[in-house]
Amino acid sequence: MKKKYCLAAVVFLLALQSFAQFIDDVEYPPGATPGNWWICDTIACTSLPTVMEYANTGEYSVKVGDDPTTIDADLSLGNKTEGVWGLSYYMYVPIDKEAYFNLQGVVPIGSGEWIVGNIFLNQDLANPGVGLIDNCVGAPVNFNFPHGEWFNVTMNFDFSMGIANSTWSMMVDGITVIQDGTPFTDNQGTIPTSLGGVNWYAISTNNTYYLDTFVYSEGPIPPANEFVDDMEYSSGIPETSFWWVCDETNTCSIEITQDQAYDGSSSGYISDIENTNQLLHLSNRFKGQRGLEFYMYVPSGKEAVFELQGNANGAVVESIVGDIVFNENNTDPGVGYITDTNLGNVNFNFPHDQWFKVNMDFNMDPWIGDSTWGMYVDNTEVIPVGTPFTNSNSDYPNSLGALNFKAQNTTSGYYLDAFQFVEGSILSISSERLVAIELFPNPTSGIVSILSTHEIQSIHISDISGKTRELKVSNELDLSEYTTGIYFVTLETSEGIQTKKIIKQ
Repeated sequence: MKKKYCLAAVVFLLALQSFAQFIDDVEYPPGATPGNWWICDTIACTSLPTVMEYANTGEYSVKVGDDPTTIDADLSLGNKTEGVWGLSYYMYVPIDKEAYFNLQGVVPIGSGEWIVGNIFLNQDLANPGVGLIDNCVGAPVNFNFPHGEWFNVTMNFDFSMGIANSTWSMMVDGITVIQDGTPFTDNQGTIPTSLGGVNWYAISTNNTYYLDTFVYSEGPIPPANEFVDDMEYSSGIPETSFWWVCDETNTCSIEITQDQAYDGSSSGYISDIENTNQLLHLSNRFKGQRGLEFYMYVPSGKEAVFELQGNANGAVVESIVGDIVFNENNTDPGVGYITDTNLGNVNFNFPHDQWFKVNMDFNMDPWIGDSTWGMYVDNTEVIPVGTPFTNSNSDYPNSLGALNFKAQNTTSGYYLDAFQFVEGSILSISSERLVAIELFPNPTSGIVSILSTHEIQSIHISDISGKTRELKVSNELDLSEYTTGIYFVTLETSEGIQTKKIIKQ
């Protein structure tokens, strides 16, 4: 019997580490089996305490209640010891309640390995709106959070130099709590076994909080699920960005190509392989304001199609306003249309054989049931801002889920580049793109190339201790004489300043 148990445990641990990334809106009705990243005690959870009292996206959230005797619900992060990983989720802590969680070195937990101590929110109800990390590098860290509303928590973990040299960062409600590059140890410098998971725990009878909208990504996660993506992926497919949703075999149908590019040297390509789909996940938003911008290139003799999806979870589930088609079946060059909007069918023009911009704004305040939108193509209004975000039957979507880029037939073939997804209005942002800067290779053993969409005016480099020196402006950096470690390169252009982390091997 013992041998069978040990074998089962080994199989379970292997399965636990088999997933690389996930998006989870915890839409699990009572009794439904959750994703295998949820661990209850030492086995995969057969159910989660999901409720409909509050929800950030969809209808359900996970409730961590006020009974300290309940089994912990652990979010497994795969016991990682290498690579770069990001975690984003949302919390809701009611007024006059406290919350607690910790980061574990190994999952299933066993005897427990707290990496940076305890993370309290309104500990013992004594500090409303104040959180505490009690055993990280340096000194305990306090932070602020809002009661009575959903707020984002984003953590990034960098193991590219190995677990012994790992670093992390943390943001709460859009504010940096732990700086990028902070050693991922406790105050005594204890190196964790791995990045095991997050342990959600009812710390006392004062405890009650809710969790929703999880994203776990290979690669860092920007705050609040915003992103800028110039499609510069060396692997040929965008596996390291959580917003590009792959199928169950982790195969993204969008191809990365250098045949065309708006920014940098690469773009995404939707080929003529019939009936393929590629989802750009927009996090299933159902409140707030969001803006999306990207560039398209449709060659002569080719068509392009995408649609807006509601409540997307890696599958095509809900078309909001019908197909948005460019040169359908190669019969209407330069003409596009949207098939099923609140305004009926809407036609527009676009240019072939050159890059053009697509902008969309979504206003989901006070909630998705009263949402509006607007759309521009090639800087020309197609859908007026403030138009109800419905089809011609006035049906509102469940949420703003994703863009589904499609190849409907063999006449398809188009390119995508320079994506921005922001909180607020994209149409209120300057028409100039955010500055795009890439450093490669990274990690490096010596020479680093710099790609920038704007002229670089100054370059500074600093080590993890903060020691900084100015470098000669060039499109290359020579780090061959630098010692092994993590450095931060700050580049100034006429459009702003960006800091990039680079690893010297």
